[in-house]
Amino acid sequence: MSCAFGPPAEVSRLGEVLAPLKDTAAMLVHGAQDTITPVQLSRTMATAAEKAGLRVTLLEIPSGDHLSVIGSSFPAVMEFFEKNPKSSKSQ
Repeated sequence: MSCAFGPPAEVSRLGEVLAPLKDTAAMLVHGAQDTITPVQLSRTMATAAEKAGLRVTLLEIPSGDHLSVIGSSFPAVMEFFEKNPKSSKSQ
């Protein structure tokens, strides 16, 4: 799940939009010091995704801003992909 400027739907519809992804692993990474996109947006999306049945990992980087999270979260992102390989049914 990727979100550059906001959720892919109105917050009230996130569950409906995410429902087809039930049982999918998703990771959101957000810097707590991000002044471009509020960290609350990722928290809201994570909650909606969990309610829709996704397996969500939300990684908040306490000292991260909008861009610095890329490098600082790279090891955790790679570990996430190792633990959550793409299933054969989605290929």
